[in-house]
Amino acid sequence: MLIEEDKFKRIERSLREKGTIQKFEDENGHIRGRMMITLGEVPDGLNISMNNGDVAFIGSFDFYDAQVGVVINPSAKQISSETWINPQVLDAEPPTEEWINYFVKTLMDSLPGDGSYSTPIYSFTTDTSEMTVIPTL
Repeated sequence: MLIEEDKFKRIERSLREKGTIQKFEDENGHIRGRMMITLGEVPDGLNISMNNGDVAFIGSFDFYDAQVGVVINPSAKQISSETWINPQVLDAEPPTEEWINYFVKTLMDSLPGDGSYSTPIYSFTTDTSEMTVIPTL
């Protein structure tokens, strides 16, 4: 389940009103999945240390009831930890390796490398393509 589903729905509604979603679907097929990347924290009990400049990011999906997390140093565009899975409900199916890799790749591609970053990051996927949106101020 998406971490902040209401925020995602607002962004999606705005993109639909502007015709962005319709154009994307016309070119790539219907949206079949959504992913949202937000800031988070390393769960207690994991042996992950946070160095200066490191940030914990969390990915959630509308088709899994588990989140995936990773620590990244945005300035260096360097992954600082292994990924972890945080179930959102009892007996949640964990995201597949393919979706974990998609989360990390989308996040890394969204970092400009100057230490800045913006969240949340919204991704829409079809069977053949993806569209990622990062709102700016």
